Amino acid sequence: LNCLLALVSFHFNLEKLYSTSVLELVFSCLAREELQASATDLLVELFSSRSMHKRPASLRFALTRLVPLASAAIRRGDPQTSRCLARVVSQIGENHSAFLVRDAIENNNRDCFELMELALAWTAQKDQSLASLMFSFWYELQEAVKEFAYPDSLPASFFVRVDNSERVPKPFFDVFYALVDVLRDQIEIKHGTLVEHSEIHQIEGVMLECDSEFQDFRNEVADTLLYVYSLVKDQYLSCLLAQLERHLSSPRLSPSAVESVLFCFNAASELVPAQESVHLSKLFSYIDRLPTSEYSLKMIGSYADWISNQNEQTGHAVLYLAKHLQSCFSLVAAESFLKLCKSSPEKIVPQLTTLFGPCNFLLNSPQWLNGFEGREKVFLGLFNVVWQLPCEPLSQFLSHLFSPVFDRIVQLASNPAYKDLYLSEVNLLSNCLNVEATERGGEGVLADQLKNIWATFCRHLHQTSHDDEIVASITLFFKRALLLLGTSVTSVPGLLDSLVDGLLFLLNQNPRGCELQVATAMVSSLMYRDDGKSQDADFKHAIDTIRSLVMGTLTLPETELFTRPDLVKAFFELASMVTKGPAWILFEGISADSATLAERVILLATRSVPRITDRKSIASALQFLVDVAASASASKGAEATLLVGAAVSKWGNMLIVMILECCVGSTSRSLMNFLAHLLLNLLKFSTPLVTSVLPPALDFLSANCPSFVLTPQQKSYFVSSVLRSRKSAQLKDLLNDFCLQARGLSSLR
Repeated sequence: LNCLLALVSFHFNLEKLYSTSVLELVFSCLAREELQASATDLLVELFSSRSMHKRPASLRFALTRLVPLASAAIRRGDPQTSRCLARVVSQIGENHSAFLVRDAIENNNRDCFELMELALAWTAQKDQSLASLMFSFWYELQEAVKEFAYPDSLPASFFVRVDNSERVPKPFFDVFYALVDVLRDQIEIKHGTLVEHSEIHQIEGVMLECDSEFQDFRNEVADTLLYVYSLVKDQYLSCLLAQLERHLSSPRLSPSAVESVLFCFNAASELVPAQESVHLSKLFSYIDRLPTSEYSLKMIGSYADWISNQNEQTGHAVLYLAKHLQSCFSLVAAESFLKLCKSSPEKIVPQLTTLFGPCNFLLNSPQWLNGFEGREKVFLGLFNVVWQLPCEPLSQFLSHLFSPVFDRIVQLASNPAYKDLYLSEVNLLSNCLNVEATERGGEGVLADQLKNIWATFCRHLHQTSHDDEIVASITLFFKRALLLLGTSVTSVPGLLDSLVDGLLFLLNQNPRGCELQVATAMVSSLMYRDDGKSQDADFKHAIDTIRSLVMGTLTLPETELFTRPDLVKAFFELASMVTKGPAWILFEGISADSATLAERVILLATRSVPRITDRKSIASALQFLVDVAASASASKGAEATLLVGAAVSKWGNMLIVMILECCVGSTSRSLMNFLAHLLLNLLKFSTPLVTSVLPPALDFLSANCPSFVLTPQQKSYFVSSVLRSRKSAQLKDLLNDFCLQARGLSSLR
């Protein structure tokens, strides 16, 4: 048996290995206890082999032997044999589910249907490790059932309609419909056992099962239920709703039974359409009758998108969650609260007056202030709703929401021992600002509310410039604030000045990528605006700041810069952002060491790409060069693009050499797309430039690079092909081939 196993494992294509005579031998060995494990391993390997796909006769024979053996093992309660055969059945389902469906439909093979019944029986076993073996079987089988092309000759009565547009063959539907009950029972039995033995404890308001294996098992059951729903659809919801109504009308209500039904509803939520109008309406009409549990609260978050389409449900659902924020399930309630507030914030506004006071009280209660995870979720949920208000009430609600947080940040900053709590409050504000701008003018109100904490954070940047964590957290706040506020940041005097001073101070003390990311956000928020405002003092101040940050970065030693991938990536993202917008800001001719600022950045990028190893940093530098070349090729006579064109004309030869060096050197081939776009833009800008530089550049590489192994014919073909190319996809393929040839790896194509 072990010899045969080795032959199959190493893919020996021997016809005899897959014959019915070998299968008969192996199945006969299953009855002998000392050979059972080896026989099972061999069967598993045989049915996972690609060669078995070509042998339907062997598969049919295996089913005729497997089904009676498995049925007998289940009847006599033989767990060891059942486990061995379950492994084999699981492997057949994973690799041959399409065969099972085809043979069952075309040949009416009863063994295929009986095999599904066996899988159903094993899934229902109390031994969860045995039941888990079947989950992959059900996934592959439902995929095969959905993908099979059923012949038109089958009568309509052979199918069950599962929704308005889809139908499923009745034999398969019956099995999967029964599977819903089996999986629900698995959750109820295990959950009820844990409750009965008091193995559920409340830790920080979260229901945690001591049995961690059940957590994993529950996740696998949820995945399988999702696959079942994808096949039986509306019938799945009907089945669960009928069970829920039966349990709720029972004189002896079983909480674990109700929770198992809710678990099944939650498992399918990802695929249930938001337009579903029958079953979910009935489900949520029972919300006040459900026992309070993790599953009932999670259900509201799971169906937040559906609730957002139901005007009558939204307000009731959010108040139901708010009522349970002080219960032992507070974290689950907070998670669902945030999901619902994000899905339909405008529909919760009418409940805001009722909702805001109790929630804001909890946000500042001692119990929640000491690191409770749900606090941030409730805070973000409230902010999403408040953000929908008109300007006047928005100012009042933001003041009540933010003031306690501002005060707490000031208190915590004075004591280094509270650093973690301080970072938590800063991140709370940063995450709030990660929302979309509105058309109601709320950005100006928000800027006014943030002015005090803004100045506080700027002072903290000076005081904690040595602490990477605090600097990263505060600069993230500024980055998100700039992106959200846009030009509204200039409506409050002093905001931009204090930020600029803080950024320049940090750059001089300890340059980091996060400081340049703030400058990129400043470009995005301030500089994409009407040209008529380009003379504003704030606008000019921002230009001077960005130029100072760029020049300050350029003064760093290259040896230091190339070892700081975060700095390189952020720097070229900043340069690229400026290039796409009002390019003259960066490219107007400010002389420094006889080279314009534009030229110095281009030179730094061309030197960086072959030397740095971090892929993201290389990509950002290449993207900057692509944008520069695109700007030059689009020159229409404007001063800005003419300046860019002059810089590209002067250093275009270096760009072309850099492209070739990347192909010959160790640059990842996954970056060829950037190089292709750069080369295409250079061709559009000046074909004569590429024509004159490319041949001598290839000769230079041949003379100075030992690994460069192109023949003269290959070089000539490469040059002519480049000059004929007019699409980046063509150039990418060309550079990929050139890369393999130049590295001596063309045979690997």
